[in-house]
Amino acid sequence: MIVGSSMGALVGAYYARWGDVKGLREFAEGSDLLSLIKLVDFNFISVSQGFIRGKRIEKLLGKLIGKAYFRNLKIPLVVTATDIYGGKKVVIQRGLVVKAVRASISIPAIFSPFYLKGRILIDGGIIEPLPILIAKELGGRFIIASNVLRAHTGPRAVKKKVSLQNVVFQHLPRIYRHKFFSAFEKQKEKPYPNIFQTIIQSFYAMEYELIRKESQEADIMIECGVDNFGSFEFHRAGEIITAGYTACQKALAGGYY
Repeated sequence: MIVGSSMGALVGAYYARWGDVKGLREFAEGSDLLSLIKLVDFNFISVSQGFIRGKRIEKLLGKLIGKAYFRNLKIPLVVTATDIYGGKKVVIQRGLVVKAVRASISIPAIFSPFYLKGRILIDGGIIEPLPILIAKELGGRFIIASNVLRAHTGPRAVKKKVSLQNVVFQHLPRIYRHKFFSAFEKQKEKPYPNIFQTIIQSFYAMEYELIRKESQEADIMIECGVDNFGSFEFHRAGEIITAGYTACQKALAGGYY
């Protein structure tokens, strides 16, 4: 059984659908900054709901996962999300997998919330970023958990000058650039985080503390060694995969690590 929230829901859904992650890996390693830019559909009309509408992301999820229902998957899958009004975790095990994943990756303020079966849902990691307890509640007896959040250690040295958010900024019309993303220009003058980094790091700091407590319930805990990667550096997928593979080998060899 696979239980995933946020990015774990996406990777878990792909694996549960196809039985491996070869195609997902090829897609990730073949993506550069410009191809990732094309997935960003800015929500200029209702920006208060989230900077990114997520329609293009949902379309991509459809291509990667296909029109699959939970009941048809090769491996049982559970996806978690958060009810934005009820403030409770939502466990999804039925319906179209793509819609469940889209709900689970809806980082507040970044992606627009997702409406599903009468509920408005956001990122599953808000309440339970490492859903070990859900796995146990559903009958899981031996738990292998994977944490892909880096420790909240303050400002990080940027390996490359180019970044996804800076490329997004450069491709925006000037009027939107000034109105919504002037923080990017200020970043050139002062070492302050931009609005995306501020939002992401705020949530990740909270989630990391939750993960530290929940990780004690795992039989094998994999800390994926991603401290040197930024939240938006998807174009460095090859390096990230290698780091995860190395972490997995160490975890399996020594139990906890």
